[in-house]
Amino acid sequence: YYFGYLKDIFGLNKSKAERIMLDVFSVFYLRRLSKAFSQENWREQLAKELSFAVNCILIQFFHLKIPP
Repeated sequence: YYFGYLKDIFGLNKSKAERIMLDVFSVFYLRRLSKAFSQENWREQLAKELSFAVNCILIQFFHLKIPP
């Protein structure tokens, strides 16, 4: 989905666009994970974050729609 934007705006090929999106997602997710660990109820927050990550991976790489 976002790869098309990167390809169109910056003229990147698909593999470079995918790599950039993976890097951006990694930084974004590591910040979320760090925040989850810093909270008092870190186990509950970590479980939510792992669920979020799995859903993102399924959506991004397999183009699946996850029911709410």
